[in-house]
Amino acid sequence: MVDNRNENGELLTDFCLFSDLVVRGTVFPHETIHKTTWTSPDGHTENQIDHITINRQFRRSLLDVRVKRDADAATDHHLLVATMKIKLRSVHDSSDRPHHKFNVQFLGDRGKHEEFNCEVKNRFATLEGLLEETVANHWTGLQETWNNACTQVLGKKRKTAQGMADFRDLVKDREKERAEADQLILFVKMFTTSDWQAQTDT
Repeated sequence: MVDNRNENGELLTDFCLFSDLVVRGTVFPHETIHKTTWTSPDGHTENQIDHITINRQFRRSLLDVRVKRDADAATDHHLLVATMKIKLRSVHDSSDRPHHKFNVQFLGDRGKHEEFNCEVKNRFATLEGLLEETVANHWTGLQETWNNACTQVLGKKRKTAQGMADFRDLVKDREKERAEADQLILFVKMFTTSDWQAQTDT
């Protein structure tokens, strides 16, 4: 803080206490020139009379507060700038969307691809004339058609536990291949060593 706190400063302090706010512009270590927010017309008197307050719950989000003197605002006050880092809370998905994935890699197979296309066409043909002419009804019918077709033809992906099991199997296969490669390298080294010794003996 620059200089002593006056009556206005006391009023601001009381307001912050009443409103659960904290004054954060006075806690960051800067030179005095980067703290004073007001300069008198004669240029001799400077004070820190502008402050940034923030709710106590989010006080850690304020990373820095300093004065920018080069900002031309046509006033005897200097621009006070704050740097903040806001952490957003993840939003829970309360919609009715399915929280599973389908085996879309099966669409790379031509037979599965054609089966899927046929299933979708048949389901859309069944829907024609059954839905009322509203956007919401068409959207719901579209979702159900795609989900049912994907479930019928592609199937749902298994949970992470199965993925971990597949990963472990892959690691075991790689270890087996590496062991076989090491044996082959050892055999080649033994063969070349014995061959070289035979050549030197002759």
